[in-house]
Amino acid sequence: MDFPLILLILTVVTGVFWFGDIFVWKKKRAEAARAAVAEFDAAHPGMDPADPVLSHERKRDGDGYVPSSQAS
Repeated sequence: MDFPLILLILTVVTGVFWFGDIFVWKKKRAEAARAAVAEFDAAHPGMDPADPVLSHERKRDGDGYVPSSQAS
């Protein structure tokens, strides 16, 4: 195998994993994050939801991304 063929194969494999991440695993991560937040809320009922740190963390999606319109 020559070097360009190896690079092509690696690029295709990376693309397959990227598409899988976007269309399959991202939804599962977001659902798991929502479940974790709900579990945390149930375990800590006295926490103030207006706390700035807590509200900032709740705006994150499953990947830790905070949209710029919601970042403060």
